[in-house]
Order: sequence, then C-alpha cells, then structure tokens
Amino acid sequence: MWAPSDEGATTWSDGGVAAQGTLAAVFVVDRADAHGGREFEAWTVSGGSALTSVLQHAHPHTPDDETRRREFVTRYLHLAARVPIVRVRFRPDPERIDALYDAFERLIDRVAVAVALSR
Repeated sequence: MWAPSDEGATTWSDGGVAAQGTLAAVFVVDRADAHGGREFEAWTVSGGSALTSVLQHAHPHTPDDETRRREFVTRYLHLAARVPIVRVRFRPDPERIDALYDAFERLIDRVAVAVALSR
C-alpha cells in the first residue's frame, strides 16, 4: 500500500515494513501479441489515460466498502497526477531477453533523467 504526501514523497509498505522515498515513475507493462507489433515500445500517458492505466492493474482489498473504495481511487488519482505514468508494451521472445532487458534499462535511464530535470 502506498500513500502520497504533500512533499512529493511516497510512503509504501509491504508485509508490515514501511519505507519512504520519492517515486520517480510508474511503469505499466503489457505484453504485445507474440506474432505482431513492435518488439518494444514505451510512451507516457497523462490525465484520464494515466488514471485508467494504473487502475487496470489495481485491486481494491475491500470492493464492497464504499468509503475504502473511494479512498483507494483517490490515492490512484493522486498518483496519476503527481508521478509520470509510462506505458510499456513488449513482444515476448525468450531468445531476445537480453535485448528486452537492455531496452528496459535504457527506458529507466531516460525516465530518471527526465524526472531529475523536472525538479
């Protein structure tokens, strides 16, 4: 679970261990059709597309609790508004795993530079 703060830092916890830091970006990763499409592509999304992208992979813990559901969506709304959302689509190919790794590494480096320049 994560929670945004007014200072731009984000607090998250996993298994009862809490940490705080700055979340530089969120990568929403999907597989492309194995027989078509580009090997690797990435693009940033904003506004409603950013919110939709992160919500597609989100799972509320208590979907029947209206208050918790509203809180859940509000947190993701803040995330999509404050943090760059990067959509990534790749074509799975075990023989090209090294090239895929290199593409992800270059993407992360580019995003890190862009985020650093924007601060």
